[in-house]
Amino acid sequence: AFRRRAKPLGANTTLICVHIRLGQHLDERNAWRRPDVVYQKREYSRLYWDFINRQYLFALRNSRQSYRIFLNTDTRDIYDEALAEYGNETLVVNEGGFFNIDLLAQRDSCGDVEKTYLDFHAFELCDEAVITHSQFSKLGLWRLSEQKRENTNLFVFNRNLKDFLPNQSGYDLAIH
Repeated sequence: AFRRRAKPLGANTTLICVHIRLGQHLDERNAWRRPDVVYQKREYSRLYWDFINRQYLFALRNSRQSYRIFLNTDTRDIYDEALAEYGNETLVVNEGGFFNIDLLAQRDSCGDVEKTYLDFHAFELCDEAVITHSQFSKLGLWRLSEQKRENTNLFVFNRNLKDFLPNQSGYDLAIH
């Protein structure tokens, strides 16, 4: 179901993949997770939506090209914000919880692991990518074929500059 929504057969649909990881915060069960790196502040999510609108959606809407936005996040309210911004027809997610399975004190269900696995593999469908400095999304993007990697624009959020930088180094996996 995810693949059909993200890249409908016969349609020339651009899939913009977005990964926003906040890191240490309350999860959707309102329980603190084990200590984690704070990747960025919660209020930076607005920068993602503004960048996506400016970098991609203005041109895609004007050309009437079909597009979808795949979102991977560890926070339910980021998802809710994206849903309000783009709507259910545009936003594509795999069903399941919003957290990092490696940081949960207790693993509650196989469904949580399954969602993480499906999200990781969903990156192989990306046409464009806007991500947090995180190994999860960078490694997921390595699943793209070499030819597709050469044609996929990757922008990585720099929390110090509060801006998105093109990844000039051919999907460099280093965290800066």
